[in-house]
Amino acid sequence: SLKQRGEKRQDGEKLLRPAESVYRLDFIQQQKLQFDRWDVVLDKPGKVTITGTSQNWTPDLTNLMTRQLLDPAAIFWRKEDSVAMDWNEADAL
Repeated sequence: SLKQRGEKRQDGEKLLRPAESVYRLDFIQQQKLQFDRWDVVLDKPGKVTITGTSQNWTPDLTNLMTRQLLDPAAIFWRKEDSVAMDWNEADAL
């Protein structure tokens, strides 16, 4: 969508590879929404990275940044020869 809008990437942004996808969940109408639990299932080998982005309006930074990128919240993967899915230990809570 950056190419479509004629915008340049910000620091930390990257273009998607052919096998990557982005799914957007828009919570504008639900200000107090929070996640208590994620259920992630990988049927075949691959990797899932859950990353949060924030577009909160900040008057002092609006002219400098339109998207705030956050660190990945969780990473899950399944190797080719593995039956079970793996995840970062901190993401298991």
